[in-house]
Amino acid sequence: MLPCTTKSSFHALKVALVAVCLFGTTACSGGWFASPTPTPTTQPTSTRTMTPTLAPRASDTPTPAPTAPPTPDAAATATVSARRAACEGAVAVLSGREKDSAALDRAEVLAMAVQAPDLVMCGAVVTDDPARCTRLMPEDRGPGGACRALVSIFHELRTYPGRNSFLITEDDGRELAQVSAPPAGVWDAVRKAVRSGDARECAAAGDLASICRAFIELDAKRCRVEGKLADLRVVAPKTEGKPKLGTLIEDFCKENIKTRAFLAKGLADVAESGPPRERELARAALGRAGACGAHAENAVQVCMGGAAVAAAGTTAAPVKPAAGAGGPAPGAAGGPAAPGSATGTTPSRAP
Repeated sequence: MLPCTTKSSFHALKVALVAVCLFGTTACSGGWFASPTPTPTTQPTSTRTMTPTLAPRASDTPTPAPTAPPTPDAAATATVSARRAACEGAVAVLSGREKDSAALDRAEVLAMAVQAPDLVMCGAVVTDDPARCTRLMPEDRGPGGACRALVSIFHELRTYPGRNSFLITEDDGRELAQVSAPPAGVWDAVRKAVRSGDARECAAAGDLASICRAFIELDAKRCRVEGKLADLRVVAPKTEGKPKLGTLIEDFCKENIKTRAFLAKGLADVAESGPPRERELARAALGRAGACGAHAENAVQVCMGGAAVAAAGTTAAPVKPAAGAGGPAPGAAGGPAAPGSATGTTPSRAP
């Protein structure tokens, strides 16, 4: 047995060890005097902190300084204005609004005529003057033949309304005379009868009496040449094979009825519902305001070219296709026959 002092000392030591085990930093497993188990130490890992990149806010973006509009060049603007005035003056002459015949010889007018054949044709219909075609579009400079044919057709339409004389115009008669040698005055007799609309007058046309009635009645089955005229040969030296005159006249009759019959509705109807080209020409023949306007606008733009960009802050307008360019060309089904069309189509003509 331990002495009392020894017991008290031992008890105090035990309490102290328990306190160390409970509150100290050393583990106390395996008894009071067990060696403490070392706690493994972990080396601190170096961690790099990433700072996020923020997109700039709209408010942080500097606002560009406003750009002052270009200052127009007064001299360039004046030049463009003068050019436009000259172009519009030439258009007024070609469209028939300017009646001064001497103006047709001005250099700018002649130059524009080459660039705007549709406008020349429309202006010639407005003035009912086929001489403008020859004057402005000689054979070596443009489709003068088509121009004369169209003027002749629309002359018949407004001079003899309700008749079919547009099927055999004076221009057709001149063309026929170049390749045929019928009795003198026979084509005059046909035109006179068709202009009157009286089939009884066709008797004066002799061997072309049936052709005359075909025009009056719009009946291609009547396109027959009779008598001695049917066996005559074409006299034009450039005609290959020297075909029979009667065959060529019959073909001429059938083709004109096929391509021009729609004009029998009259100018007013054609002006509202005809093909684009003929609609414009019908309005010109009726003297309506704005007739030839589409052709005139296009001609001004072609005349101006790139001149408009010479003045700061302006832009040259694009050139538009001439009105009617996409419609039936003369000589196509639904369009009147006319030679040397500006569209490149070779229409029906006299043999």
